[in-house]
Amino acid sequence: MLVAVFGTGVPIVWLLMGARWTSLEWTSGGALRYALPWFLLLSLLAWIGLFPAGLPWYRRPAVAATLGRLVAATSLVMLTQGQARNEPFPPAVTWPATLGAVGVWFLLRFGHRTAKRLALVAALGGLITWAAWITDRDETARNEARATRAANAPTRTQQLYEAALRAERTQDSDCSRRRFFVLSRLDDPLGLQPVEYRNLVFYAAREIQATARVVEPTMGPCDYVVSNHAILEGDKAAQLIRVLSPYCRIREHADVGAFVLLGQR
Repeated sequence: MLVAVFGTGVPIVWLLMGARWTSLEWTSGGALRYALPWFLLLSLLAWIGLFPAGLPWYRRPAVAATLGRLVAATSLVMLTQGQARNEPFPPAVTWPATLGAVGVWFLLRFGHRTAKRLALVAALGGLITWAAWITDRDETARNEARATRAANAPTRTQQLYEAALRAERTQDSDCSRRRFFVLSRLDDPLGLQPVEYRNLVFYAAREIQATARVVEPTMGPCDYVVSNHAILEGDKAAQLIRVLSPYCRIREHADVGAFVLLGQR
């Protein structure tokens, strides 16, 4: 397995170094998200190495139980003490909640019928508390992302997205998700996303027929074309627009630097 990890990981990382249209290009190969699967495989390999066939310590119940409790306790300590930020801990990671979970497990395992029912009620209450905490943290994270975006100067791509929002308000369109078909190079596709990341961004300039097969249905009020003036003057852009919107006319919504945002009338 070690040979398989390095035999596949090293060539893939080497081939992706500086790949265009990826974060490896503008980070000079410093983006690790393309190599993370192989790092995870190394972690899995290290965990498998703790269970050697030549020394089967895990087959001895006393040793296995002791080391299992040690691993669980160490992981819990690392998780609680590793939270250096000021954000509140998840409820299930605090020591009172952990002790409560252990008590519920003990009652479910060894308690009488009444105790087991009380433990189930407590477990249900804990799940409800956990769900409420997750919902609150999710909303807080979205508000923080919106505030950060509003405090910083928008990029060219974010200006395109704001132009799309203005066009929707003008046309009274209610779009929960949008599709952007990009005809020119766009290094910041995340700028076309809201904080919920619901939009779809397609690189549509490579093959017109392939784009036509993907676009179902055809363009609507929530779909846009991102291009530049040089590409729009060519025949390929006109053919692609006819494929994307065969029945409705396309007009220019905004001109932001090198980019042009097009959408239906």
